[in-house]
Amino acid sequence: HRRNLEALAQGCRENDFEFIVIGDEATPRGFQLDGCAYYGLDDQDETELGRFPAAALTAALRACAGRFRDYIGALAEADPEWHAFHAMLTGEGA
Repeated sequence: HRRNLEALAQGCRENDFEFIVIGDEATPRGFQLDGCAYYGLDDQDETELGRFPAAALTAALRACAGRFRDYIGALAEADPEWHAFHAMLTGEGA
């Protein structure tokens, strides 16, 4: 998973996007990633919203990831430059 996070962070830096990671109980203590705004449990407690409900967040992220993967798949079919990114997301050969 670390390799995927590093690739996403790099892509965000290169395209001037903010990359945010919301931690949970399973996130290693001291998690750090260049180019990433990380919100661990302690950080979440300090916000007005408090901790993000893990089950709801996980379900929403899985739904978004599925739609995102499908969208990138359509782009990959139309434009070969997107094929490598689609392969990274799906684990299929580039």
